[in-house]
Amino acid sequence: MLTSKGGFAYNHGNPYLLLYNAASCGGWAYVLYITLLITCMKNGSSQDVYQEVEIPLKLVQTAAVLEVLHSAVGLVRSPVAITAMQVASRLWILWGILAPVPGPTTGGGIVLGEVGGFRLQLGLVTLLVAWGISEVIRYGFFALKELLGYVPYFAMWLRYTGFIVLYPMGVASELTLAYLALPTIKSSGSCSSGMTADLIS
Repeated sequence: MLTSKGGFAYNHGNPYLLLYNAASCGGWAYVLYITLLITCMKNGSSQDVYQEVEIPLKLVQTAAVLEVLHSAVGLVRSPVAITAMQVASRLWILWGILAPVPGPTTGGGIVLGEVGGFRLQLGLVTLLVAWGISEVIRYGFFALKELLGYVPYFAMWLRYTGFIVLYPMGVASELTLAYLALPTIKSSGSCSSGMTADLIS
């Protein structure tokens, strides 16, 4: 329902959900900030980026497991199965590909071309930018809803239009990391790596 303030009205929120969404938004904003700082301001490599964001990235993404619990106990109205699949896909990229094979996944990419001397490359940086922006928008949206009882129009617009660019960028980056990791995973011989290799081969 539209409000007189130009937003969309919701019931006033839960203090816990406000804290969770605000903290998650802040965590992803930090990951995004460090990624852009090292890449754009310091001309650092993807490996430099991963070295700095590894711990906060693992913390903030793994914390998303709580969203499955939120759905299961009725704190939010999202379907449990869909929420679980969305969270699991991210955790698979993080803990099944990036964490066990950091060398190939942080040291390479697929070059798409150059624009004004700037190399366009799919890889870790584009993954973190896509994930970071989309999660800052998403968690910011939910934090505003819990805090204000309504969502301003600009937040609603970002929530439902940003994915047009961010979703394909994120998926392409995820597939790129899987492609880069595949040779190492296949040659490792471990059970978990073998399962990952079967999934991406």
